[in-house]
Amino acid sequence: MLERCIDLMIPGQFTLALLINFKSSKSKSNTAPGIGQAREVLNILQTHYPERLGRALIINIPWMVNGFFKLITPFIDPLTKEKLKFNDDMKQHVPPQQLWAEFNGELAFEYDHATYWPALLKMCEQRQKDVLERWVQAGKHIGESEIYLKGGGSPSIDGATSEKLSSNGRAVEPKTPGALSEVSGGEVSGKAAQSDEA
Repeated sequence: MLERCIDLMIPGQFTLALLINFKSSKSKSNTAPGIGQAREVLNILQTHYPERLGRALIINIPWMVNGFFKLITPFIDPLTKEKLKFNDDMKQHVPPQQLWAEFNGELAFEYDHATYWPALLKMCEQRQKDVLERWVQAGKHIGESEIYLKGGGSPSIDGATSEKLSSNGRAVEPKTPGALSEVSGGEVSGKAAQSDEA
């Protein structure tokens, strides 16, 4: 899922916020993550994605998990440790309109795996194709600007802009870093572009 979050990051967004709620769901029993799962997530983020974690917001921590975190805190990488926030008001970190109601936000979202997961995978696959196409069009350079590859306003290493056609036949409009992007029906929004081959 972390890789899918990276696929969906807008140009200029390089980190993510991980929200963990240890409170069990009212409608489903035993939905709270366990200590082993928390330890594994922390290990994966710290070892394999050290620069991707912007912050981890953890709420409703049971005493046993709280004790576990107190025991391991001295062994956590200092950069990772400062990103962990326990029982903070999540609205200080995430706009209420984007925060699920279960985290005291305003977003009423009911997850339906049969509907959501295939749509998510399709959208991510399209984003990956668009990034690959931009990389090929710009000359296949190692170290290419991630902002350019994701369709932002930054030029490529060769000076090409992201106005080149994406795989869905549209030019990708540059997006302001930090702004929310909207995707409709799995297509990246943008203005129609004219082909040089016409």
